[in-house]
Amino acid sequence: MCKRDEDDPIGSNKIFQSRLQAFFLAVAIGMRDDETKVTKNEKQLLRRDYLYRFSDYNIFQMILKNQYKLETEEEIVSKLIQFASYGIETLYNEYHKTGFIDFVSLSK
Repeated sequence: MCKRDEDDPIGSNKIFQSRLQAFFLAVAIGMRDDETKVTKNEKQLLRRDYLYRFSDYNIFQMILKNQYKLETEEEIVSKLIQFASYGIETLYNEYHKTGFIDFVSLSK
């Protein structure tokens, strides 16, 4: 999923400036709904060293440590991926159903 640097734009007419922005939006959706989805091959979905360099990771890391009592980076990243998997599915389903993603409704 994330094989480029965070400052590598997806495209000038795209909603997100980087793939990690889209990833963290999906994480936030999963956290908001308190829903996760376990996926196969979690380790292949995200390069952990890439994730650690992104500034938003620290915020999510602190929230997950406190709210879910996670101890290790492995547990934290695994939970992030599970939340993101749910969020990605939610975004996909909305787009598939309506043809667009209503970011206003997502923020409620």
